[in-house]
Amino acid sequence: HHAEDAFGFATVGQSMVNAPDARPMRLYVDDEPFIPDKAEILDYHRRLDFRSGELTRDILWRTPEGKVVSIRSSRLVSFTQRHLALMSITVTMVEGDAPIALSCQI
Repeated sequence: HHAEDAFGFATVGQSMVNAPDARPMRLYVDDEPFIPDKAEILDYHRRLDFRSGELTRDILWRTPEGKVVSIRSSRLVSFTQRHLALMSITVTMVEGDAPIALSCQI
């Protein structure tokens, strides 16, 4: 039994369902990991569209090898279908060529 009775609280027991966190992604350019705290960021913009609920980040990154990479990430959770979450990542080489690897950390 819970100490506090209020609307929305369980009366006898409560359990949380474990769900995977699909947000962590790892980006590698030329086998070099993109670590935002340590990376040379040339430009950064973050936008939240309140109508659609979409969060967009645009990052311009210079790798340790001097290559310039554009990263755009977008994510949203549907207002009408709350179980639906979407994430999109677009990586473009701006200066130089390099192999790109993207790894989901689920």
